[in-house]
Amino acid sequence: MKTVRTISSYILFMLIAITIFVSCRDSIGSIEETELFKLDYGFYDNQIPLFMVDASNMEVHIAMRDGIFYITAANTGKLMILSSYGELLQLVYNEEKNPKPTLLTISENTDNSKGLQGRIAYSYPFIAPKKIAIDSKQNIYIEDSIPLDRIRTDPETGIVLQSVIQKISLNKGYVDYIGQEGIGGTPFSYIENLYCTNNNELVVITQSEKGYIIFYFDSSGKLITSLEVTKTNLPLPVGNERLIPVLDTVYPELDGTGLFIKIDYFENIINKETQTIISMNFIYSIIWKVDRNSGKMIENYKIEPFTSQSENSKATQTHKRSWSLAGYARKHLFLYGISDKGETIYALYNCDSKHLSMYTVKLDNSKLQFADFNISNDGIMSALLCGEKDISVVWWRFDKLLEGIPK
Repeated sequence: MKTVRTISSYILFMLIAITIFVSCRDSIGSIEETELFKLDYGFYDNQIPLFMVDASNMEVHIAMRDGIFYITAANTGKLMILSSYGELLQLVYNEEKNPKPTLLTISENTDNSKGLQGRIAYSYPFIAPKKIAIDSKQNIYIEDSIPLDRIRTDPETGIVLQSVIQKISLNKGYVDYIGQEGIGGTPFSYIENLYCTNNNELVVITQSEKGYIIFYFDSSGKLITSLEVTKTNLPLPVGNERLIPVLDTVYPELDGTGLFIKIDYFENIINKETQTIISMNFIYSIIWKVDRNSGKMIENYKIEPFTSQSENSKATQTHKRSWSLAGYARKHLFLYGISDKGETIYALYNCDSKHLSMYTVKLDNSKLQFADFNISNDGIMSALLCGEKDISVVWWRFDKLLEGIPK
């Protein structure tokens, strides 16, 4: 495994003269869901057997770029490429786990060197394809498991190395797999997610024993840099050294070289009589923006708690919770929270103005037996919503709201 840089020390060094930017917010608006098409459960070309086979790999994932949808089914090892109307355009499938395609022409180009041109299907021995990302050059990056006999344990950390990134080009066909060092490299540990930046770089975020390791690759699969964000030595805001920092998540800046690190801050609740800690209160979050090349902090954003009210027979109680970081697009952080009434609230945080705009997203619980969400680089949120009888592919056009958000 290639040596990675740890950036926590750089962040601590920058704390002396830090300024916390506090967000301002509007009242809650709403955004409408648009259902684009449905998919049936099953084994045919344009179906997904989510609950029908191999419960250990019962995952489906979605990504969208330029109006084209890419959907993986881990349990049968296939990638579906569909239009926004649900028309199946291409299919890459494991022929040992799927029936012979009937809706598309099976490619006779056995090495797939001509790419995926036309409405074709071709076979590739996926094991369990999961998370997915697409760049503007029509390169598709897919997380996949490796054969059981190739799974190894890192001798230094004890972490299981079990995943690679399969690279498929719509123009060139199958390219190769990407590991930690690049093309043909060491398998990754658990992959949290993967992204393509606006510069067509691939970002792979993995979990480590100490926190996260983030890998950056260029469009040829060459490793650019890698860095580690640890759970220890996390920054404390000046004047609030009593707070307890907890590393939540990391997310790449897709239009720059920054890395967002979300840290939640808590304080201990002390029993006055026994002087023992009885609980912890959430105070607020800070999202730190770090330069991936130098490891130095560029900026920070204080995110006030997501508040929700619940009622009982005696009184109305207000609860403060941490927002979850869902994505980033066009200089906006996407946050979400769920109220005590079950409402899903999304917030768009403008990184320039520090302005927070909130929107209610109505979700039908009957369609949430399994769900996967994706935020595109231009700010469209798409989702696979799996109900009892079928799967809905929907989107929310946050991209149209971004132009009208106050700066």
